[in-house]
Amino acid sequence: RDDDVARLSGTWLQRRAPQLTQERLAVNEALKALDWDRHRIESTAAEGWGTSEAMPPDARWETLAQWLRDHLRTGDDWRADERAVIFTEYKDTLDYLAWRMRRVGMTDPAVLTIFGGAESAQREAIKAHFSDPVHPARVLLGTDAVSEGINLQATCRYVVHADIPWNPMRLEQRNGRVDRHGQARDVVCWHFTSEDEADLRFLSHVVGKIDTARRDLGSVGTVIDTTVLERFTTLEHTPDRGEVDRRVAAIAAAAPDVQDMRGLDAGGLTENLRARQQLAVTEEALELHPAALANLLAQAVALEGGSLTERSDAPQIYDLREPPAWRALVTESLRLPQTRAMPKLVFDPMFFQERIAGRVIFRPRADVALVRLGHPIMRRAVAVLRRRLWDDPDGQMTRWTVAGQSLPGQIETVVILHIFIEATNALRETLHQDVVALPFEVRGNVLVPLDARLWEQVRLRPATPLPAAQLHDAATHLRDLWPAHETRLGAELDRFRQGQAEELRSMAAQRLTEELRETRTLFAERRRALERMRDPREQQRREREQVTIARQQAHLLQPALFPDVEAELAAEAQALHLRQRELDQVALLDHLTQLGALVDAEEERTITTILPQRYHLAEHAPTALPLTVTYWVRA
Repeated sequence: RDDDVARLSGTWLQRRAPQLTQERLAVNEALKALDWDRHRIESTAAEGWGTSEAMPPDARWETLAQWLRDHLRTGDDWRADERAVIFTEYKDTLDYLAWRMRRVGMTDPAVLTIFGGAESAQREAIKAHFSDPVHPARVLLGTDAVSEGINLQATCRYVVHADIPWNPMRLEQRNGRVDRHGQARDVVCWHFTSEDEADLRFLSHVVGKIDTARRDLGSVGTVIDTTVLERFTTLEHTPDRGEVDRRVAAIAAAAPDVQDMRGLDAGGLTENLRARQQLAVTEEALELHPAALANLLAQAVALEGGSLTERSDAPQIYDLREPPAWRALVTESLRLPQTRAMPKLVFDPMFFQERIAGRVIFRPRADVALVRLGHPIMRRAVAVLRRRLWDDPDGQMTRWTVAGQSLPGQIETVVILHIFIEATNALRETLHQDVVALPFEVRGNVLVPLDARLWEQVRLRPATPLPAAQLHDAATHLRDLWPAHETRLGAELDRFRQGQAEELRSMAAQRLTEELRETRTLFAERRRALERMRDPREQQRREREQVTIARQQAHLLQPALFPDVEAELAAEAQALHLRQRELDQVALLDHLTQLGALVDAEEERTITTILPQRYHLAEHAPTALPLTVTYWVRA
């Protein structure tokens, strides 16, 4: 393949040689001015870096060498607290920089190199060395192959761009190796610029624009990429820095992130802290705190033949012995990939927080796994407990609990009825599903509903096992009271279901009204969009856009090795394109007419059929089923 490229390129250049004479001479003169004569170039190409004679002066290398001395060195020694990643697009540039570093004593293991052709094991080894705080590595030279999949934020905060890629997304990928969650220090990214070179000033300006528009880079990245491409491939129009600013400003103003941050998500520190407080309250209300999650997993694995044990020497850290039926799931989602060892489990993300340089940093540990409600083993645990609620053949699940509690005031006993409630609509979709607790104070055979404010205080207090003697006496007494309690709780269950039915119907009716209004607004906007597409001015705008895109695509195809054939094909393609565009306009008008009819029909169906059924409770809804009965006795 390389031979074919050389042969075809050489043939093309030979045919075009008379037309390129001035350009060739200009390139030769520029190289001579930089002290790159023919002999030096040929000897370097034949012998490789490190074996040829001394290289000509290189201002970029001298600048980079001085930067390394200023930021990574103290005299002749490397600083222990700093490292840098140096990126380049090209393997040849990487080899050149590595050679330059060796010439001034910057060698392995202080300087590591990685590129696209490196084997996976080598990449992993270099990643491990550079991420290890005690390893002597201080500089990582890499091509853009290292800009994906390797995270270095734990030990490095400097990024140097030896060259600037045309694609702005690639620049962000490079920076993202160190500028990411878990970085404890300010990240600084460096690139070359020059007031003497217009193209380099232009690229430097692009880099600055990428940095200021980082939040909207997904929106403006294409615009920047296209502008850079125009700058270096278009002869008719060469964008300048001002045009970059205008294009980016126009697209960034309408970026989805900007629009989104004008809504409920906007705010400063006060709003952030308030949101954190609301999250903490919600976690407590839903019992998603670490102790509850650990208890849920412990109960599920015990039912399946496993165990979860808290370490006596390290509170909040647990050892898991997986149930036999969970082995494949645990291997896939928990065990360490290299050794297959079982990590320790924690349920509190605060375990991984460290304060470094005055900042709170989340630092994961390879030997400890964070388990939250969305983890695969927690989803398995929830599924086990749900199934056991209705299908418990070996009778391991009990719906009765008697425990001790530090009850307030004169309250001696509390009984809690847990209810599973589910409401479906006429389309058999689930509208509402919840587990509700109804608490009562026990006064002999009489049950008195517990005050809501008192219940909010009591329910968060931990329940504890009763001593054996007290448990025996309490259970005997409660068995005697149960017939009267069962009757009262059954009546409360019916009353609760009726109240829920009325509340849910009211909520469904209110939601139906809101949804009908939103739906009519949505379909009205769709009709307006179709009308805009019919507008001749809109069609002309689309045509101009198509012409611009076609011109850009044409530039991407240059230069051609066979220009005569290429010209004929281009002319034919242009004629076909024009004809196809005429046909597309006719088809578009027909399609818009059909779309208008479809929009009308869909609106009618949604408003008259789908939404009324969606917000109409099914017959006998909601369903309210008793789950468990818990007695709390004063401990």
